[in-house]
Amino acid sequence: RSAPPAPQKRSWLEILLQRLADLWAKFIDRAIEKGSASAGFGDVLAILAIAAAAAGLLYLIARVAIAFAARRSPRSGQTDRGSAIESLIDPEQAYEAARRAAERGSFGRAVTLLFQAALITLDRSGRVAYDPARTAGEYRRAVRENAASAASPFDELARAFTNVAYADNAVSERDWRSADASFIAFEPLAGAWR
Repeated sequence: RSAPPAPQKRSWLEILLQRLADLWAKFIDRAIEKGSASAGFGDVLAILAIAAAAAGLLYLIARVAIAFAARRSPRSGQTDRGSAIESLIDPEQAYEAARRAAERGSFGRAVTLLFQAALITLDRSGRVAYDPARTAGEYRRAVRENAASAASPFDELARAFTNVAYADNAVSERDWRSADASFIAFEPLAGAWR
């Protein structure tokens, strides 16, 4: 015959939680006892509970509003974040618009316009058809498959675009210059428009 199993030792966390549960139960029991004995005390408890719930709700609303406002606040050099880009304009126009945006210090917009010029260049050359539903990664794969010689500079340009559009990183003049150099290297390999 085997001996009955030894009782398991409770962890410190289980002991602590049990004590907290016991204290809470005592508090609730006393509150109910006092509330039923005195109508005024029950009213005070109800008012306090409603006030606490309202304060919690206001806190949540404030947090959501602050988070929403922070997402929409412009960063330096990106005052036009989130604005729509004209669809499928001429690549030369997109490139010139990118240069003008960079001159104004809107480097994020400039990188975005460079990427659009690259996509239009690929479309006009017949190598990779423009599809607004494609991601930058999908375009990178398509360029590797259909315009392998242009893949390296396009990858650099796509990386810069991803940092602006998806990672929401601030873009410096140095980032813009790097993206511009990538586009200048990419453009003759993908199908020149000049």
